[in-house]
Amino acid sequence: MEFHHLEAFVAAAKARSFTKASKKLNLTQSAISQSIRRLEQELGYELFFRNEKSVDLTPFGESLLPDAIDIIRRRQAFGTIVTANRKEISGSLSLGTSAAATTFIWSRLYHSFASEYRNIELDIRTTAVTEETVSAVTTGTLEVGFVPLPTTHRKLVDTPLGTQEFLLVLAPDLPLAQKRRISTKMLSAQRWILYDRGTNGRHVSDRFFEERSISPNVVMTTNDTHLIKEMTRLGFGVSLLPDWAIHSEIQDKTLAAIKLRGQALIQNLGAIHVAGGLSPAGHAFINYCLERTDLLPASVVRNR
Repeated sequence: MEFHHLEAFVAAAKARSFTKASKKLNLTQSAISQSIRRLEQELGYELFFRNEKSVDLTPFGESLLPDAIDIIRRRQAFGTIVTANRKEISGSLSLGTSAAATTFIWSRLYHSFASEYRNIELDIRTTAVTEETVSAVTTGTLEVGFVPLPTTHRKLVDTPLGTQEFLLVLAPDLPLAQKRRISTKMLSAQRWILYDRGTNGRHVSDRFFEERSISPNVVMTTNDTHLIKEMTRLGFGVSLLPDWAIHSEIQDKTLAAIKLRGQALIQNLGAIHVAGGLSPAGHAFINYCLERTDLLPASVVRNR
């Protein structure tokens, strides 16, 4: 059971509204709904009666609420002690991942951690490809890196934090966007905008094409996620992009996304560091990441 699921439950129970709870916790309404749904699945009971205007506690939810509030109060009291100790941790911590991932996935974690650990100086760097991040961690240039998991380097320790899924992304007005089923023949006929070779995104797409014996018509390659999205939006071609990178475009309906079947399209995500090589600041950061997965995009944490 994760603490932020209990926080979502208590906030929604007090407000009798998922929307008001999301504002109180500074989360999206979908994140609140997902947290409560996960808690209900784990407990095996429904906590709320849902209706259009409000949410009301079920009898089981009513019985659980006092204990949940008590747990949160105890956690807050404990947090006061921990916060005092956090003020004593100091030093510099070097972190890194790709530029796109920094922007879309990890930036809220960076900001929140730096706000709580004010004596730790964050040295945040971006890399061109996943292999560069792994190399920087193994050589000590970075203390902690964020990459798709698992890594196979014997010196490294993996800390899973979430998942990503690559989706077929295209302009909404293309005929393919209206199809309910996408065949291999349809995919073979497309113009493809892909990540550069050596990037994780390109590794994913190459595996996907290999599984289906597709020889893609590649019309453009780049390591710039923003450029891929823009060229796709303009109808220059279609692409495979991670779900976290296109959330706002899907909401705005400036891009369409289609889920495709394939194990290669789903990956774990997380932090890596050298075994036995973490400083006190590094230990604090890894623990903070595990505590605050609620700061990650909803798509990343949904399948943890």
